[in-house]
Amino acid sequence: MNKFLLFSTIIICVVYGYDDLELPPFPPRNHAKVARNVVHKSNWASIGSISSDPRLKGFPMVTLISIADSAVGAPSTGHIYFMLTDQDFTGKDWNIHNNVTLLLSNDEDLTCTKRGMDTMEPTCSRVIIAGNVIKLKPSDADYAFAKYNFFSRHPAGKKWIHVHNFYLAEFNISTIFVVDWYGGPHQVTRDDYFKSTTYSENEINGLEYEDKEIKHSYFGINVILKD
Repeated sequence: MNKFLLFSTIIICVVYGYDDLELPPFPPRNHAKVARNVVHKSNWASIGSISSDPRLKGFPMVTLISIADSAVGAPSTGHIYFMLTDQDFTGKDWNIHNNVTLLLSNDEDLTCTKRGMDTMEPTCSRVIIAGNVIKLKPSDADYAFAKYNFFSRHPAGKKWIHVHNFYLAEFNISTIFVVDWYGGPHQVTRDDYFKSTTYSENEINGLEYEDKEIKHSYFGINVILKD
């Protein structure tokens, strides 16, 4: 395919939409596995809350938190552990309106960027998780497990918990949406999410397409628009 035909294909794609182009059959996605993959590899997430700050009345608040669903090198648990302080926006907000949303992207480690995929492309998968904050107490049965997992990925947290009044928390998941291909988000139930596992390397490699020049990446999958 020469440069003129490549440019023409892109223009047709923009003007007429992807449905008018011949696409290779896309294998069914296990969206629960996609969600578990993205959560497991993520070390941070954007968190949105309902602002309680009078200067932001009527506006949402978004900030960033460090997260862990397992210790470094350990299998995925699906549980999302993090730390908050009431000195921060989110810490104040959830104590008044305990409804928060996380956004996690497969491009956190530049997986998509390195393959020439813009982070906003649907094929650069992302996960949106709504729920609420559960503040963990040292007396809770899973407190030591949560602390071990979080500190394994974020050793700096050992200082935060003593110096800046941070506390451990777990995200109580209620609703999950996955964007991993064109056509809008897919909802994943909480039960399916926790019943699932992450993709193995063999599974990821088995999903690859190798063909011509226009490629979109998704967990290492190459999808090609036909000329």
